[in-house]
Amino acid sequence: MSYIEIKDVSFSYADDARLILKDISLNVEKGEFVLVVLVLRTMQALRVFEIIYQLTQGGPNNSTMVVSFYAYFKTFSSLDFGYGSTIGMLIAVITIIITLVYKKVLEDKEV
Repeated sequence: MSYIEIKDVSFSYADDARLILKDISLNVEKGEFVLVVLVLRTMQALRVFEIIYQLTQGGPNNSTMVVSFYAYFKTFSSLDFGYGSTIGMLIAVITIIITLVYKKVLEDKEV
């Protein structure tokens, strides 16, 4: 059963006669939709940076420092580029691992 189904969509700009996209179809199953939403929300949670930087810059005594802000702080304030990029890569690896766990759990449950 399809959760979202779009068939044969074409697109062209208003002042151009040629088609930019032609006959695009999208079929998303129910479990795939949940997986995409979970992965995107997890990535957003791990990347939260700008609101913390704008409001508190890590807060009093680093009380609001999250991992992405810590990577920024180490990279640009301490000028430790290797350590900061290592933290960034760890964030990416953790996101991939969480995504694989989500996928495995959703395949087993058949959401």
